[in-house]
Order: sequence, then structure tokens, then C-alpha cells
Amino acid sequence: MTVCRKTNRALTLAAAAGLCLAGTGVALAGGTAGYVTDASGHYVRDGSGHCVRTPFWRKADANAECDPGLMAKKSAPVPMAALEAPKPAPKPQLKAITLGADAYFGFNRATLNAAGKQKLNKIAATLKKGVKEPRIDITGYTDRIGSAAYNEKLSLRRAQAVKAYLVSRGIPAAYITVKGAGASSPVVSCTGKRGKTLIHCLAPNRRTVVDFSAFEEVK
Repeated sequence: MTVCRKTNRALTLAAAAGLCLAGTGVALAGGTAGYVTDASGHYVRDGSGHCVRTPFWRKADANAECDPGLMAKKSAPVPMAALEAPKPAPKPQLKAITLGADAYFGFNRATLNAAGKQKLNKIAATLKKGVKEPRIDITGYTDRIGSAAYNEKLSLRRAQAVKAYLVSRGIPAAYITVKGAGASSPVVSCTGKRGKTLIHCLAPNRRTVVDFSAFEEVK
């Protein structure tokens, strides 16, 4: 009968030399697997309770039953999401906004009055607060008094006056377009009125409509 002394890691060396295997039923597990097993397939342990390693053992063979400490030290697999390229930061969303105002003029004049300047001041201030790529379309209008040719020129001068004022308030001229529409699209008709009463009644028609189409950044 062959006697085998089981000391810490001694059986591993014995297995390499072909000793103690015939009489004890001990076998190398799975050829190059890292641990020695008995005839029942259980891991052979030394006097300290440790699994006996074969000469072919590598750290990659460590398992939770025999070497739980080594298993804890194994690096966790990197999630696929971490391997993906980082996604670009989302771009700011843009939404369309429209602002409108009427800048009023005196009779037969192309000079802005106080009320018109006040409204344009508010619009200019709004456009400076983060508005992106504004588009400003200015259309000048007159009342129906006078010839069509004269009124068309006067309406254009009024539109140009509004543009000049906005530019003076810091709005780039490149964003602004102007045109004159004469007495078209009246706001009031003032039928049956004459003289100063008619002039006063038609005042709302002496205007410049300022249409703002812009983009406001949404955080």
C-alpha cells in the first residue's frame, strides 16, 4: 500500500511526478484544469482545507470554491456601454417667436414719435436677450391722403426710419429688410370725415408694421 502525505501543496508536486495516484483514486481534474479531484469528482484538499492545485494551475483557473479571494480580485468585465464612444452634448433647442409693434408717425412725416420709439426700445431690448438669428421685416404705411406715388415713397421712408432707429439701438442692419406699401391695408377707413377731423382719424394708418421672426434659445 502506498502512503501519501498530504501537506500544503505537496500533493500537487506528487501529482506532477505521477505518485500517489494509483492507490488513492486521485486524478488531475480535466487534464489541465487547475485542481486535483478524487474519484468522485470532489476537490482534494490539504490539511489546511485548501484545494490542491495541479502543476498546470493558473490564476485564470481560480474559482469561487477553491480560491474565493482570487475571484474577488478579478477585474469585473467592462460594460459595453462604457466602451461606446461618448455621446455629444445635446444641442440647444430653438423655437420660433414673433414680436410685433406699430411705430406711429405724424401727418406727412417720416419721423418716429415718442410712442413708436418706446415700443421699438422694448423690442430692441428683447432681441438682445439671447435671441438667435433674428429676421426683422419692416413695412411702412401711409394714410390715403395724397397721390399713390407720393404715399409709396413716404411709406418707404418711414420703414427706413424704423430700421435706422433699431440699428442705433444695437440691432445689426444685416438682419433688417424694409419696404413701402403706401396706403394699402388701412387700419381705419374714416368714411365721411373731412379736414383736420379726417387727418386725426387716419392717424393709425400712418404707421410702420415691424414683423419679427427670430429664434429664441431654449435651455
